[in-house]
Amino acid sequence: MSAILGPYLLGLRMLRSRGGENSAAGKALLLGVQGEEFLRQRRRPFGREEAPLCGLADYVNGLSVKGLLAQGTAFANSHPQKEALIRAYLKGLLCHRAYSEAIGPFLRAALSAYKQLDEPVRAMELDGDLPARVEAVYDILLLRYETGKLPFEVSLKETWPKEPALWRDVSQLYAKGLAGREGAVETQTVFEAMENRRRWMRLLNNRTTFKRSALGVWEGFLRRKGAVTARMHPLTEPDGFDYANVEAGAWQDPLSPGEERHESLFDRFEQAVETAGRWMDTYI
Repeated sequence: MSAILGPYLLGLRMLRSRGGENSAAGKALLLGVQGEEFLRQRRRPFGREEAPLCGLADYVNGLSVKGLLAQGTAFANSHPQKEALIRAYLKGLLCHRAYSEAIGPFLRAALSAYKQLDEPVRAMELDGDLPARVEAVYDILLLRYETGKLPFEVSLKETWPKEPALWRDVSQLYAKGLAGREGAVETQTVFEAMENRRRWMRLLNNRTTFKRSALGVWEGFLRRKGAVTARMHPLTEPDGFDYANVEAGAWQDPLSPGEERHESLFDRFEQAVETAGRWMDTYI
């Protein structure tokens, strides 16, 4: 998932309830809530090449919660000087997993329903990165739900704290503790991916609200429609679709046909909060 603010808000909720918002461990958790997605981001925003660590991202994503924590805690235990921060980062990864498991089915159902709309009704492009566009809408809806703020009132750089020493520790976790069957991964390569994520957050920051339109023109010139702007937050959700399902309409995850649900986006977010807390208490 390419959500940014949703997982971040979940991380903040957990920190408020458990303490440590401004601590080094709190910053480690906030890095963790963004998951392994930073490994997938291209080095050049408008490039077409695949990120060099996509294989590692796929491997980590494929681990069960128990498998992920087994490898992560083994690394933490063997590095006592980093243990507290690594464990905090692993708590963040649990938050990321909880968010993905709760929102993923809701997102898949929304994408399926959205594609069935008549073309004049659709407010977002289907030829760009539609999942990223919908997740960007979820981000701003959850931001209003949790804080009452609009997207230009928040800097995305807050979601990826600039902490080179912490980045180095986390890079070692991935390279030495989570690489698994991926084999040798250089710590420096992971560190560079973390630096790249920070650059992406600066690029996606749209606090003036004009950058998104300007980049859209540039994408059209390069024939790379949605390469960046699909991930940028609109000021508000487009009309014509109940993105949060506030009307409690029936929906089904395409991966679980026949299982009818009625929860809203906010119900699913609260479920993620509950799951993350339970996993923390059980596993860490």
